[in-house]
Amino acid sequence: GEVLDRGLWGVVRHPNYAAELLFWLGLWVSTGCELGPSMAGPAAVALMLGSVSVPRLEEHMLNSRRGAAYLDY
Repeated sequence: GEVLDRGLWGVVRHPNYAAELLFWLGLWVSTGCELGPSMAGPAAVALMLGSVSVPRLEEHMLNSRRGAAYLDY
């Protein structure tokens, strides 16, 4: 029932999403960091996370029973 604010969560608010984005960025780097089709994966993931996943999770957490503690976090 507590907000995780220690360890990895003390550094990154959404570590699972950060790992997903880092994975796709790693794939892009491994292809030579060229601008073009190889950038589609990281761009799509960043767009989805930034526009849908993170805002929905933030709203859910603020409306949960931990809302006040999460707002402080």
